[in-house]
Amino acid sequence: IIWNDFTVFFIIDSKFFQRITNNDNFYSILSDNSNKISLFNKDHNYGIYLLFKKIMKVWEEIGMGYFWGDLFDVRFFVINLIKNDNVEKILDLGCGIGMISHFSNSKLKIGLELQEKSIKNAKKLNPDMELIRGDIRFLPFKNNVFPKILSIHSLSSMSTPEQRKIAVSEINRVLNEKGEIIASAANLRSKHYSKKFTLSERLGYVNYKELVEVFKNEFNIRVEGFNPYPKWLTGVLRRIIMKLSENEKKDELIFKTLKSEKFLKNGRGFFMILKKKSEH
Repeated sequence: IIWNDFTVFFIIDSKFFQRITNNDNFYSILSDNSNKISLFNKDHNYGIYLLFKKIMKVWEEIGMGYFWGDLFDVRFFVINLIKNDNVEKILDLGCGIGMISHFSNSKLKIGLELQEKSIKNAKKLNPDMELIRGDIRFLPFKNNVFPKILSIHSLSSMSTPEQRKIAVSEINRVLNEKGEIIASAANLRSKHYSKKFTLSERLGYVNYKELVEVFKNEFNIRVEGFNPYPKWLTGVLRRIIMKLSENEKKDELIFKTLKSEKFLKNGRGFFMILKKKSEH
């Protein structure tokens, strides 16, 4: 159904998708049984800051309603991982408002998100980003097209192992042979969430071992925990950071203190870097 010059709704495997785009290059990677998404505009100039401050500056500009809640959330580190990448295209699954992709240098940024409001806000933040409203278990792309895929707090939102397996199968299908996945999630089983969530909620939330189990047959996996420190200590570190000038060595030093395999048990979150195993 065509609503205007740019918006078309289409069905794939009986699932509903909406795409918003005005970039013809986008269509070359879509699967044959997919079709057209909408537009907004805004430029951002956040000057020269330490990476943490750059990210916070953008949050302040767009509003804190979607903020991750913590300056030392693992998603800050994901931005650090991708900020200097020069991959041709990047797929951000469960992109939210597109904050992480905003810092990517990729020529073609594609975000997939279920929430229509988040998609609209993502397009305001990233006018050149291509956005799809859809389900990560049914990706409307050809095989082997992406060199990098982000799954940031998205696989963990799926309620069953079966759903995650379907999603991982789709991710594997559209990732190219030398491609890389970066995934992350909160670690609700750590002590930091004992007061915020019930025990059953914490135990029912996916942990890193379950994701490793889903990926291990097809991928080489690096997994580390992130930020095990009490809030009073991170509060001190936050005040120090907000006074620092830009310096990548300072960024790396801060991240080095926040991440480790040793933090998988009691870190507030974790991240995974996955690369396809060679067939040879």
